[in-house]
Amino acid sequence: MIVRIEWLVEGRVIICKISGEITLQDTRSMFEQIAQMVRDGGKPPYVHFICDVRQRGSIAPDILSLGQLRQLIGDNSLVGWTIVVDSQPHLIMKSLAHILSQLLKARLRVFTTMQEAVSFLVDMDKTLPVLEVEQIERRLT
Repeated sequence: MIVRIEWLVEGRVIICKISGEITLQDTRSMFEQIAQMVRDGGKPPYVHFICDVRQRGSIAPDILSLGQLRQLIGDNSLVGWTIVVDSQPHLIMKSLAHILSQLLKARLRVFTTMQEAVSFLVDMDKTLPVLEVEQIERRLT
């Protein structure tokens, strides 16, 4: 799994791009990095997370055993929306989204396009600056 994680909006929105096979260990490492970013640089009221998995490969079946994720995130008072962008949502991805939202008591949605994802996030958090989809897509390439 190849993962790229960075601040889209410093302290407020983290963007992640995943390509290739999604494994349990890689996913754990990714969430550890995101948790560290939130602890070190997250700003109120919320830190949101957009994960682009449109170029993902297969999803390892053991990924659903991410029960320890809650401990990785720790204090999630800053955690806002988690948005997954997947042009062809896989049953395991939908199940994972549901499990994560339950485990983390998180607000999580899956969208098929970046436009839908960004529009939803900006509608949900009026404190965010304007997010240009074309600019986001260029950063992800």
